[in-house]
Amino acid sequence: MEIASDLLDRQGPIYREDTAVFVSQSGETADTLHALEYALENGALCVGITNTVGSAIARHTHCGVHINAGAEIGVASTKVMALNLFVFVHLIYYQCLTMLSLFINRHTQVR
Repeated sequence: MEIASDLLDRQGPIYREDTAVFVSQSGETADTLHALEYALENGALCVGITNTVGSAIARHTHCGVHINAGAEIGVASTKVMALNLFVFVHLIYYQCLTMLSLFINRHTQVR
């Protein structure tokens, strides 16, 4: 896990087998957009999580989640943060289900 500005400063390794997840309330955060361009150039699968339909992140990622928290007035938005956490928990849950399914299939074939 990297913060977008840190990834760009140190030119962290991103490979085409990687999945990069970009999170932004507005979908227009400059550092995040630059990191997205970097990941796309390196061939990673890019997923966006944003509160704004039609934002730059929503347009340029391969797929994504629109959290639909409604308009936010302040920079530190509680609704969006809570829904981002909810999305992350679901992503982890489905990743675990996928890994468990692969594990079960592998052991079934071995027998």
